Amino acid sequence: MEGALLTRFVKEMEATGLVTRRVDPRDNRFTLVALAPDGSRLLKEMSGLRKEFEARLLEGLSEEDRMTTARSMKRMLQNLSKSEE
Repeated sequence: MEGALLTRFVKEMEATGLVTRRVDPRDNRFTLVALAPDGSRLLKEMSGLRKEFEARLLEGLSEEDRMTTARSMKRMLQNLSKSEE
């Protein structure tokens, strides 16, 4: 990801209270970014939602089916990466 785009995303997240930013005291060319309390709460909430979604998505699939699907998807991503080169 380009630095300018990343900076824009971080600024937007800071404006909504999800992260805090400060200049690195050891090297002012860098900015340190940390999760704010609201960001931590949102991360925990989203983690729970992800787990619920994953459980619903995989319901009824055997462990073998899950592993086969994961291998197939990994292979498709590798093929996609090759086609983008």
